[in-house]
Amino acid sequence: HSPRRGEWFSIMRDDDKQAQLIEQLEGRLALSPNDPELLAALGRSYGELHNSRRAAELIQRYVAIRPDDGEAFAQLADIYKSTGDQPRRIAMLQQSLGRKPSLTRAMELAGLYHDNQQTGDELELLSQYESKVTLESGLVLRLAQLYVAHGERETALRVLMRPEVLAAPKRLLGGQEERLYPLFAKPHGLGTASGIAQQTSQV
Repeated sequence: HSPRRGEWFSIMRDDDKQAQLIEQLEGRLALSPNDPELLAALGRSYGELHNSRRAAELIQRYVAIRPDDGEAFAQLADIYKSTGDQPRRIAMLQQSLGRKPSLTRAMELAGLYHDNQQTGDELELLSQYESKVTLESGLVLRLAQLYVAHGERETALRVLMRPEVLAAPKRLLGGQEERLYPLFAKPHGLGTASGIAQQTSQV
């Protein structure tokens, strides 16, 4: 819903406080331009005011000083998401995951790889998180599809033999089995998870 009059005043007051804080921090940063704590605090503050350009500049300076901070690279990814700069968003997510593994961020990056049809990168990333992805997320099925597409049929079968896949109700599979896996298509009579299990036992 749209903010009411009182809520607007509250938002304005919060913005005024944020602006005052930024002014103070900018003054301190002028005296200590390489202070990582000031750079991080100012970057967050500008981000909250949707000044993406200044926020990115400050956090970039911060990671130049503290290059092992994976969360800071994730913050940069969020900034580039807001500006629509997908190549930089992908690059920052890669940097973040290299320093601070995160299933949530990995799923975000995998989605970008999928959108850009970077299936090799998508497969490499998801295979690193194979033990953590859930059937509900759709990534178990997606991972199997990628293995099949890259000629790794037996690896795909292993993924699909996970107990939660074999025991999954139809609503979680979403009717994707035949569409996702040509090797489980109807000509082989393998339209269900039980059919997958049957074929796997014969491999």
